[in-house]
Amino acid sequence: MKTAKVVKRKHSKELDYKPGNGKGIQTHPSFGTNKKIFKNDLESESTCIQELKYPSGAFPSVYFTQVSLRQDRAFNQLSNPLDNDLEKFKNSSSLLNSIMEQPKVVIIRYGSQTESLPDLDFVHKGHHEEIQKYEDGYIYLDDDISNTCTPYVVVFVVRTIDSDGKRRLSRQTRFLLQRVRDKMKTITEDSVFIIQNTRYTERYSPNELIEIATEIEDVLQRNSKSSFKNVFHENEVELFVRLGLIMQRHMLNGMERLFQMLKNLKTTGPNSTESTKQVALPDKPSSKVPHQQEDDHLSHYNLSQFMAKLKKEINQRNHCLELHTLRILCHRNALVHSFGFDDGTVKVYLNYAEDEKAVKKYFQLYMKTRVLKLTFHSGPFELRGRKLSYEQGSRIDISHSPIFEKINYGTLGIFLKNKRRELFFTTCAHVIGNELKAYCSNDHSVLGKSVFACERLSRQSNQWLDLSLVKVCQDKVFTCRQGLKGTDSSDTFSEYKIFPGSIEDLIGRSVYKWGATTNYTEGKFSKFISSKDGFLQIGIESPTNFATEGDSGSLICLKIGEQDSDDRYAALVIWGGPNMTNETTKNLFNCYYISDALEEIRASFSKGEDMQMSALTDNPIPISSSPIYACSSNFDTRNVSSTD
Repeated sequence: MKTAKVVKRKHSKELDYKPGNGKGIQTHPSFGTNKKIFKNDLESESTCIQELKYPSGAFPSVYFTQVSLRQDRAFNQLSNPLDNDLEKFKNSSSLLNSIMEQPKVVIIRYGSQTESLPDLDFVHKGHHEEIQKYEDGYIYLDDDISNTCTPYVVVFVVRTIDSDGKRRLSRQTRFLLQRVRDKMKTITEDSVFIIQNTRYTERYSPNELIEIATEIEDVLQRNSKSSFKNVFHENEVELFVRLGLIMQRHMLNGMERLFQMLKNLKTTGPNSTESTKQVALPDKPSSKVPHQQEDDHLSHYNLSQFMAKLKKEINQRNHCLELHTLRILCHRNALVHSFGFDDGTVKVYLNYAEDEKAVKKYFQLYMKTRVLKLTFHSGPFELRGRKLSYEQGSRIDISHSPIFEKINYGTLGIFLKNKRRELFFTTCAHVIGNELKAYCSNDHSVLGKSVFACERLSRQSNQWLDLSLVKVCQDKVFTCRQGLKGTDSSDTFSEYKIFPGSIEDLIGRSVYKWGATTNYTEGKFSKFISSKDGFLQIGIESPTNFATEGDSGSLICLKIGEQDSDDRYAALVIWGGPNMTNETTKNLFNCYYISDALEEIRASFSKGEDMQMSALTDNPIPISSSPIYACSSNFDTRNVSSTD
């Protein structure tokens, strides 16, 4: 789990509590005769509410769910039913458009409306614009918002103090929560409490977070114990993940309602859909059905396809919020070593088997409502695995030995460039160590030299890395094809895009990789285990070996949707795995996030501060007199015979 750095502000100060100042939280109804009185009550100098609207891409959980729906051919017709003579779908369209709105963060904090909002670190995570009251899309917190299906989340900014050696809420925060409790109809259990950084703030232990959460429960007069799992430091890495998953949960609630509405329209009444019309399949147009007719009307087939897409996304994403919550609770418990997920079952790995009873009680206390099955296993679980490198074949060689000698090799990952336009690529450190040369597989000429390598925990994310950065020789630059390789084709490349989501966002997604040994393989991301000592192991459902020896350094990529050929992302790097001959551990791999690798290069490599992903290039131009095969991310070797 990534550890947040606490930032202490120079000019931060605690505000004095004056009972005469506080009149209530800044919420207001959209209708009613008391609007003016309530509005004045909310415009107090002691409380502040602000609503921020972000682009969907700022929250990957929201973005990828919306993309999956938007790419269906029925989406545009359902979004604009009146334009498509589909008036009976008007209510369904309104619900769908609410689901597809931009994500909103409702921030409730102590202070005046004139205080600068960017004082909060988490606000900097993405570009945003503030929604003013009475504008379209504004969320009125005095209404019952529990059934709202737009992607939104409510966060409370809390301040803490040290009182007699204990962490306590400041008087201002207690007052704020009291006013919120009195004014809001509902304070949902998925509300997030963010501890604001001040010069007094320190990195709180889990026990101290429990003290703060317990006091929040007392002030709000509820006994659900739900606040602990939703308390985060202002600049904690997992905070934005949680915000996005809560937004996604609200969307999924709306999607379930939308599915039922469409199901009713489809199955009731003669005019529910145009099921009586002959419908052309998308890939085989029929001459009996005019193309214009299919465009103008929502066919039975298209509606069924959209409903299937809707149901699939609901089923795959339905437990992501619960999964992330359980993962955070595990990492906050000293008795737990690792956390895993396997085919709908959560696996908790304990330091000692005798701790099972205490850990069960911990989950029963702080997460009473669960859907996922929870199992407990003795540990610690060994996740170091075996490095995927062996003596045979060729890809990125670590030797210039004659071709009749056996040599080790690995796989090229991603190309990078600095401001001086020098070209680099990544692979694993156990393949190409620091200051060692990398060799071409066909003629054993020098491809480049490693200028930075590490096999250790990242200084930035505390995640295990097996990373080597190789600077490409100038005479080989034009033989390199830069860009992210597509699915099952050596000729389809797109601009590099790093997957911005969490591990929960990958569950159920289709993934693929290109490797030096197994070439192109694909499968479904099905399981993972995350340990406190920085190791990540994942499982891929695949009918064949997804990766094996020699594939170290391969990128695990995914494609979102089916229509946009450029909507591909690089997510993880494979560096090892358990015993490949054991069927029970087949297609389990040790990985790290490609984003962690980039952060480490920029922070720890002396010349890496300005390192960026290389832009897409055209086909490489061989400049050597000897036969040269172009080097590329996830190189295709199906048509290349081995020289060994």
